[in-house]
Amino acid sequence: MDQGSAGGKFKVSATATWAVGWQVAGGGGETGQLTEVRNSQVALTIIESQAVN
Repeated sequence: MDQGSAGGKFKVSATATWAVGWQVAGGGGETGQLTEVRNSQVALTIIESQAVN
């Protein structure tokens, strides 16, 4: 956004990735890994912005 502009709409997205490794306590030898990816999007309206140094 340029200085002095009236604002605008912006699309914001975020991605979180979880990688979980597991094993059975006390032996047994069982292990595994689970990976989960979550995505989210939202549209934001900016009414006023301010520069920060």
